[in-house]
Amino acid sequence: MKTSRCVRVSKLPAVHNPLNFFRRIKQVLFQKIRSGEYSMDDNMWDHISSGAKDCVSKLLKVDTAERMTCSEALRHPWVSVGRAFCFYYRRVNV
Repeated sequence: MKTSRCVRVSKLPAVHNPLNFFRRIKQVLFQKIRSGEYSMDDNMWDHISSGAKDCVSKLLKVDTAERMTCSEALRHPWVSVGRAFCFYYRRVNV
């Protein structure tokens, strides 16, 4: 009789089940998103401009009264400069 060496992940004990680990990570991440808990101190944010960070942080406010609206976001200096550059680039290269 041949036995299978494959084990279904869902049949593993809770301690060793990677699906439980990812569920937990997902729960923690969702809690952080809902509470507005984030950080831009990581190395992946080093090359991001302060204007971009300011715009993103204002869009991530949990309190809707404090959060930027779409029209405010479009008037944000970081977005405005980018839009002006795109407009200029299109006119020059047409």
